[in-house]
Amino acid sequence: ELQDLLGKIATYAADTPTALRHFTYALELRQRYGDPRELMRSYSYLAVAYSRRWQWRLAENANVTALALAERIGDRAFATQIEANLAAIHLAEGAYFKAIELLEQCQARYEQMDNVVGLQQVTGNLAYAYLKLNRLSQAAAHANRAITMAETIEQPWQLVKSILILGEIEYEQGQLQKARQRCEEAQRLITTTGMAAQSEYFVLLGKIHYHAEQPTQAAIAFQQAVECCLQQEAWAELAQTKLLWARMALHNQERTQAEQLLAEVELLVADNELVGLQQEIRELHEMLAENPS
Repeated sequence: ELQDLLGKIATYAADTPTALRHFTYALELRQRYGDPRELMRSYSYLAVAYSRRWQWRLAENANVTALALAERIGDRAFATQIEANLAAIHLAEGAYFKAIELLEQCQARYEQMDNVVGLQQVTGNLAYAYLKLNRLSQAAAHANRAITMAETIEQPWQLVKSILILGEIEYEQGQLQKARQRCEEAQRLITTTGMAAQSEYFVLLGKIHYHAEQPTQAAIAFQQAVECCLQQEAWAELAQTKLLWARMALHNQERTQAEQLLAEVELLVADNELVGLQQEIRELHEMLAENPS
């Protein structure tokens, strides 16, 4: 339990290597002395720590083991939570159809259990999955439902997240004014609740500015997103933000900026072992090769 506590503290402090060390030690102790329920939780904590480093295979393996233990024990609620975590991994890997299949199963179970908190989270993730598949009407329906539930259970962070997903959907639909209004809604909530600034807000704002051919304002917004990630020591999110910024810059004929951002991403990936971003890096290199100066 002490190792778990130390691991959680390290996780909240964004010190993932230390968190992994404590969770691994807790797992070793429980494999020798713990009961299956404690072992199940150790694997789930490990999965979260691996996910924060974007080590998806290790996170998935730990979750699968935790799920098997939950099913053996008969802990239906915990099993559903682990399945939702597995779906989130599929989302991060771009396996959107697999994610949707799992999320819909979790959605049905959370409805049966009357677990509105869990239901809100999986509904928001369904909105994101459908957004990535460009099934925008389905995405919007789920996003609006997630917003309503977040308001009901009074969870400001989930509400902001769901509002920004809806803003992304409206951006993809070409409804820039509505997307901008979502940004304003999210910012008001962030300000009134004293919540930490959210990089997703600045990323969406930056995309809107780029689309409106306002590159200076777009660069300011993306720089603010980068600063949010730095403050939270969220290295994976920082790398992903810079990758998106590089794509937008290249699309706006800002090749030098795109190349500089890509070089920074490659350093981040190497320093933090963010293997999950290698494919996106390769794709951006290909885009640069196809658009020589």
